[in-house]
Amino acid sequence: MINIFIGDCDFLMTEEVNKKVQDFLKTNSSLSVIKKDVDSITIEDIYNFVEAMSLFSEKQLIILNNLSDLNGGYEALLSRGGKTDNEIIVLDPKIDKRSKAYKEAKKLGLIKVFEKQSKDKVEAWALNYAKQYVDKFSKEAVLEIVKRSDYNEWQIKNSIDMLAPLDQVSLKTVKSYIEEPLEDSVYDLLTLAVNKKSSSLLSKIDNLAISSDPYMTMGFLISQVIKLTAYLRLNKNISDLMSLGYPSWMLKDVASMRALKRSELKEIIRILERADNNLKSTGADLAWAHIRQALIEIATI
Repeated sequence: MINIFIGDCDFLMTEEVNKKVQDFLKTNSSLSVIKKDVDSITIEDIYNFVEAMSLFSEKQLIILNNLSDLNGGYEALLSRGGKTDNEIIVLDPKIDKRSKAYKEAKKLGLIKVFEKQSKDKVEAWALNYAKQYVDKFSKEAVLEIVKRSDYNEWQIKNSIDMLAPLDQVSLKTVKSYIEEPLEDSVYDLLTLAVNKKSSSLLSKIDNLAISSDPYMTMGFLISQVIKLTAYLRLNKNISDLMSLGYPSWMLKDVASMRALKRSELKEIIRILERADNNLKSTGADLAWAHIRQALIEIATI
């Protein structure tokens, strides 16, 4: 059996490979699982894998990475019309879909595509994955993990597994243990400043300053205000913004942002641009001081 895995979702591809390895090991020795990069094998090796010629008498599972990089590799792989007594898995996101080898493999039904999942599918996958822990996770908790992991399946899986030893995982638990993406945290700074919540603002700045990059923080602040300016001109509701693909951070506290006048937005941009210039000219030691000063100034507009 030959499987050729392609696509840009390495998580799903890896999960499928792991499943096939586990199934294989139910009836075969771990010594029969072979993983090879193409720079460590020859065309003759490929022929031997396909023809099941080995020092081992038992069936083998061979995992090959980037076979496209081996000239003539696919010709050897398909030399028996896609048939072999071994199990061969090829991981090859770089395969040329215009090539004769790809077209032949597709005709033989050997190609499986792993495409990047939509946000809805990632959420559905995460909810299903969390079920293995027998109702420990509330739906709200899982969806918050997905959001804070920026829809990255690896991070979602790791976060769910990390929290699983707890008795119950609620939305509050997730917010306590899993950091939200920097872009969301930066937008929180902006909304706190706009809403003149100085105490919460200063606390949030202090927390971010511990582990976040000040230059990225400033970059996000400026870009978010520019996007907000464009958003106010559109005068769209939340559902329209979602359909247009606007980022999730922009959907938070919409009312406060809508209440801003254009003159106030221009003043916020002016304050941030001045702080950005100061940050670049004085160095990292005073970076967070400039950010703090700019946000406090925004809170007084």
